[in-house]
Amino acid sequence: MKKIIYFVLALIVLPNMVVGQNYKLMTYNIRYDNARDGENQWSKRKDYLCDQIAFYSPDVFGIQEGLYH
Repeated sequence: MKKIIYFVLALIVLPNMVVGQNYKLMTYNIRYDNARDGENQWSKRKDYLCDQIAFYSPDVFGIQEGLYH
């Protein structure tokens, strides 16, 4: 009987002690900066991407095909 009581208490207490962490992740394939992209040039897309990052404020952000400039 004691084992059952301890087990029930553990089921009630332990989940309240375990605290998970939440992270917001964001990743984009921003494409390389190519002057021949016409309407898809980086200079025309970067403001939108910056607005998206500011809006969602991710904890971790990753990009693909990003260049230093």
